[in-house]
Amino acid sequence: MSLETLIGDAEAALVRLIQIGLGWRYPTRADLTALAAMDVLVLNDGALVYVTSEGAVYEWLAFSVSAVSSPTVIAPTLPPAGKTNGRWHKVITDWTYGAGGTNLGAKTSGYLKAVEAYSVDEGPDAAIEQVFGKTPSVLVQFTGDAPVADSGLRGTFYKNTLNFQLLIITANLRGRVTATQGPPVQLTDEAATDPGAYRIIGALRRLLCGVAGTFGVAGVERIEIGPTSLAFEDYDQRLYVWTMNVMMRASFQIEDEDLEDAALRIQPALTENWPATTWDKNNYISRGGGLDEGAGAGLSRTIDETIAKVGSTAVSAAAQLVTFTAERDTYRDLSPAGVWTFTAVAAGAPQPALVPGRLRVAVTRTDASGIVGDMALCSFSIPYGDAFDISS
Repeated sequence: MSLETLIGDAEAALVRLIQIGLGWRYPTRADLTALAAMDVLVLNDGALVYVTSEGAVYEWLAFSVSAVSSPTVIAPTLPPAGKTNGRWHKVITDWTYGAGGTNLGAKTSGYLKAVEAYSVDEGPDAAIEQVFGKTPSVLVQFTGDAPVADSGLRGTFYKNTLNFQLLIITANLRGRVTATQGPPVQLTDEAATDPGAYRIIGALRRLLCGVAGTFGVAGVERIEIGPTSLAFEDYDQRLYVWTMNVMMRASFQIEDEDLEDAALRIQPALTENWPATTWDKNNYISRGGGLDEGAGAGLSRTIDETIAKVGSTAVSAAAQLVTFTAERDTYRDLSPAGVWTFTAVAAGAPQPALVPGRLRVAVTRTDASGIVGDMALCSFSIPYGDAFDISS
């Protein structure tokens, strides 16, 4: 969701919802061939036609240059001279007429001659002038919002209510009752053309209450309807303007553009704390520390390059060649400076004292001609497998 375009996107979607749901349809066409043959010179952008063979509504988009792809995009058989733009687009939407009702892309009829955004506040006369000669009609006017902070961090997350006012404009020369309640039931053609303000209000309520969760604008959670009232009447012209309040419950987040996406690199590791009973997070080997070769002939071995923590200090020590004394237990300790110290005692004798601050890493036992064994004496955490990233 773009915070900068939230209001405009919500208004445009509301206009389109009402247009697709209740907008007037041109006479039904039997199939796509008949649709393509229509005289597009007389059509307004956004004109709607129901096509029987497809069971779908098509919308004329005068500036479309989309590639023709039947049955979703249809080019007119006789385009305007010198023009290649203009296509019929199949209306594909999740919107329905009321909860669980007919999908708007398959709704066969409508009666609103105009559904437009209304961006001024100059009274009913200006609204009537905007849709002159096109009644019944609905104008959609944004009247303000009311963001409320909803986060422990000031200026980050907001709940918001976007307020809109629908201006419902009807006219009927038969008089006030017909303009509001609609024509007598026997006048079916007239009822289909202008069913009266009351029926339009009811249809708008049904339409708007049926789009919860499918409105299609990121950040908008639901639509709620408010009160309706008569705002203006001109009895001489039999023209009336009603208003209906509509609220959109929304939320938005103001992101800190100085922050970059965070990511953690995770390295699985095998840990060992024997012979200690607990793993020491402040004193352990994370890589190396052992001999390049195990038991066998010869008293010389290389201690692998080592990375460790000694007394909470990160330590590294380069690989080091060592010749062990025959028939001894040789203890090797690592200092916080990354220096190895070797202390040899008789085989099986008690451990020598450990200089404070050093890490006793291992003991190597020898016989007269070679290495008998090498045993770890500290905690180890050795990388296992490949590292992977976890992004925020």
